[in-house]
Amino acid sequence: MRRREFLAAGTGLSALSVFPNLSKIASAASMPLTTTATVSVPTLPQKVSIIDAVTRRAAIASMQLQYVWTDQFPTLPGVPLSALLPTQELPTIEWLIGAISVGITIVANLLGAVATVGGQAVGAQLSSINSQLASARTTLAASQSLFVQAQTGSDATVNALLAGQLQTSLQALFTQLGTMGESALTVLTTALSSTSTTATRTPASYDALFTAISRPEIAGYLHDDAMFAYLRVGGPNPMLLTSISAIPTKFPITNAQYQAALNTTDTLSAALAGKRLFILDYVELGAMAPAGGTSKTLTGTGYVAAPIALFALLPGAATLSAVAIQCGQNPATNPIICRTAASSSQAYWAWQMAKTVVNTADFNYHEMFVHLGRTHLVSEAFCVATHRQLAPNHPLSVLLLPHYEGDIFINELAAAIIMSPDTFGDLILGGPIAAAQQAAARDRLAFDFYNQMPPVDFANRGVASSSVLPEYPYRDDALLIWQALLDWATNYIGVYYKSDADVVGDGELSAWVTEIASSGKILGFRPITSRSQLAQVVAMIMFTASAQHAAVNFPQSQFMVYQPVYSGVMNAPPPSGLSASQQNWNALLPNMVAAIAQMHFLYLLGSVHYRSLGNYQSANFAYLSTLTDPAITATGGPLSQYRAALTAIEAKINAANTTRSYPYPYLLPSRIPTSTNI
Repeated sequence: MRRREFLAAGTGLSALSVFPNLSKIASAASMPLTTTATVSVPTLPQKVSIIDAVTRRAAIASMQLQYVWTDQFPTLPGVPLSALLPTQELPTIEWLIGAISVGITIVANLLGAVATVGGQAVGAQLSSINSQLASARTTLAASQSLFVQAQTGSDATVNALLAGQLQTSLQALFTQLGTMGESALTVLTTALSSTSTTATRTPASYDALFTAISRPEIAGYLHDDAMFAYLRVGGPNPMLLTSISAIPTKFPITNAQYQAALNTTDTLSAALAGKRLFILDYVELGAMAPAGGTSKTLTGTGYVAAPIALFALLPGAATLSAVAIQCGQNPATNPIICRTAASSSQAYWAWQMAKTVVNTADFNYHEMFVHLGRTHLVSEAFCVATHRQLAPNHPLSVLLLPHYEGDIFINELAAAIIMSPDTFGDLILGGPIAAAQQAAARDRLAFDFYNQMPPVDFANRGVASSSVLPEYPYRDDALLIWQALLDWATNYIGVYYKSDADVVGDGELSAWVTEIASSGKILGFRPITSRSQLAQVVAMIMFTASAQHAAVNFPQSQFMVYQPVYSGVMNAPPPSGLSASQQNWNALLPNMVAAIAQMHFLYLLGSVHYRSLGNYQSANFAYLSTLTDPAITATGGPLSQYRAALTAIEAKINAANTTRSYPYPYLLPSRIPTSTNI
């Protein structure tokens, strides 16, 4: 099926459905269940017979008919994606059960939130949806029981028939949840239609939206400066903080401001000399942060800025301290707002407003660049190229395909319900959706493969060493996972590539590299000439699809569902002076339509955990292991060594979390999915 048909069919959110367009995808997916195909022992193309070589070429040619490049998606201009959605990219029964379970919780919370906002007037309108939700719970329970039968029955044919029935049932339930969400949100938008989009709210307004979903712990740190600083190293976007050796000319902070902000005798020059200053600069937002705001039909006029924020390590300190914020790129029109104690009320609320400006910018940067562009869209390029150039029994195909599972499917949803006008991205993000589309595409095409490898990225940002930045849980845990993946890739590759000459002589590998660099538009991707280089490349592909996506995806349900801390849009302009009131800060809080859309959508994204790292199962029923070569799977072999390393990392991170300022669970191997599937 052609992916762009979903976009052409109309993706506007007339009623802000929680799962818009899933009905189209679910109905399109209603087809016989594909069962597991047998894959021969992995072999390199230069080591097979002539007959086997012909068979390999035929298999590749078949895949090239199913996986076809396009860079003409209107919502992601110039980004290479799959033009088609092959049937093998549709979600498994296991994934559907997990997503539907979360979806039921979301609809239940949505009904509670609508009742809270709409009051008694909407009660009767919600009663039928509540009945449908109760039925959905019953259907899900029955489906889970049927799944157990399909997995444990003694007759493989009967099991496959049961699985096919279950797939159809779950697809229908998936569609039904979307309809329920749409109906509930129609009631909500009607109830809010008489409410001004500029009405001032307080944090209590957002607390009341958590009914079936628990209010996240971040709510207890709303104005906490230590938490604000920690988010740069352990929050949803730990990828921007950069060490500096000089104060940027566009951020003219003085020594007096620095000392007053931190109530210290430490000096700006000493902090610079000691490599204790760090900066966030959101200049890349560009047109996503237009001066004067952006007017939208359902959310009114919203604002996003491109601030600059300074952080410091005081002498002997292990944790960052926030110092000062400039709420735009031009210092002539954006005064530097310094950290201030609550005892200085007007300056304190200006500081709180400035922190909200940073978190709103961070939200936009995170969603379009760090999350969408640098994980989802990058992995799709490798997925398409792998199917098009590596035979199904190529060792790298066998290893990597489980790391791509679900990515094309979930990216189709992203293109349709995040990046299209009047859908979630348009509602949640404050800037023009066209600007977000162009910025996301630009950032993806600027992704430099080798420079994004974790050790290189940390070094380039000057934060590689714990002596420079002692508390950086994302870095510390990411490097553990990176090393485990690199060791796994090295050992796996060593089984099939006996020398560097085998790498150079692999024609499929060479074609794969060329396709990724040209059709896939992966910047910096170059010929692979050694086993060690190939191991690094494979480790990076696996890391991006698994650990990196986990690090930027799953914090969404813990941090970004609480709008007073993180929102994609502000309801008022950034502060232009050094004094403000609590009412001024309240006025920044987002429109309720945007808030509810953000809350429920990001809760979904951050709550579906499917097949953890180290799991290599087929995406086809009966979901058998894809790694069957005894040279890989034997006791004490590469796979068992890899899994043992993950177990050791789990214990090490759990131990570290007992002494960190805040626990960082997002890179526990047991909580890292193998692929980017949500």
